[in-house]
Amino acid sequence: MDLNNLDDLSQQVMERKIMLDEDGFQFLNGNHGTGAFDRLQKIDLDGIPKMKHLFKGVIKPPSLYSLMFLAIGSCPSLKSLFSESIALCMVNLQSLSISNCEMLEEVVSMDIKENEITQMLEFPKLQTIHLEELRNFRSFRCGSNKTVGELNPLFKQVTFPNLELLHISGLGRNVKILDELRQIRSHKLTELRVEKLDDVYILFDFEYKKDDVEIIILGQLTSLALTSLPDLVHITRMVPKGIYIFENLRHVLIGVCHNLRYLFSPSMANSLAALENLWVLGCKELEEIIGGQDEDGTSNTKIVEERTTSRIVFPKLRNLGLLHLDRFRLLSSQNHEFVFPSLEYLHIQNCPTIAKLCPRQLSVPKLDKVWINFEQSVDISNFLNLEGIQVSS
Repeated sequence: MDLNNLDDLSQQVMERKIMLDEDGFQFLNGNHGTGAFDRLQKIDLDGIPKMKHLFKGVIKPPSLYSLMFLAIGSCPSLKSLFSESIALCMVNLQSLSISNCEMLEEVVSMDIKENEITQMLEFPKLQTIHLEELRNFRSFRCGSNKTVGELNPLFKQVTFPNLELLHISGLGRNVKILDELRQIRSHKLTELRVEKLDDVYILFDFEYKKDDVEIIILGQLTSLALTSLPDLVHITRMVPKGIYIFENLRHVLIGVCHNLRYLFSPSMANSLAALENLWVLGCKELEEIIGGQDEDGTSNTKIVEERTTSRIVFPKLRNLGLLHLDRFRLLSSQNHEFVFPSLEYLHIQNCPTIAKLCPRQLSVPKLDKVWINFEQSVDISNFLNLEGIQVSS
């Protein structure tokens, strides 16, 4: 904690915290006058075992007006960070990171009484949220009305209109990602990371969606990372026909999702017009990139039987990595023609059942490097423009 730029009251409080034995520190206590912490820009606290709250007491605007970065980690007794009235002071907060706080239930505790109507809470400048390893986390703000068996949205009654990055990992509760994106109401979200969640079977399920809010939000994404989702079966499902939800997606990482058998349907694959990097690793059941079913759940078997060839183009894909995929066989078992006009680098490692990337010819005019680990045998003789490609292991 840098004390050089704090106002006098902030410096006294923070110096008192530092002088205390951290094992006995529970919260920044007391009712502070107007302007307390008004020059404080960053709070970074880690490894304080008995801290139950970050702030407790009354703090009024313009206190905390300059706070932009808040990071809390490894505080096992922490139950909430601050009250709603204190949250209203954080109008310039840009980054929030909370990790390894096993008792944390909520970020914002409510000031209202039971059955009182809650107002929407907005963090107008918050750009990044990291919530990691919070096994008892219930909601960003739980409220006083608690129905037994009812699961509150993760971001209940709170909005982040300028959120750009959302990272959730290791939460001990069910999370419906598409519903949460609707709650957030951000028109600037470009990066989504989802990790270590159980009971996530379908990430983006549009079966019961009646408007375009989620479609618009997903259309903004440029980066998607999905790792350690053991129950994930489908990334998307029931996307309305003719709708492209990932038209701006540039970077995709899929890792350790052991129930995935394929990544995209044929129609979804053709919507990935901006995709530049695709890395897939450690998915034990994954067999192909493009599956045999479309978003409505219907099979393409009839098309294949009629020997009709569909063309799948990844116009901007430059890097493709396939690593540690025990059952991966080829790009698609269906009769697709693949075109990769921008592919420059192909990395294949520890994919023991792969023989060819696809049964048909593969157009890769810019490919100049193929990396295949030395134990692997992959036939690339069907690659068009094979001359000049450097193959290494």
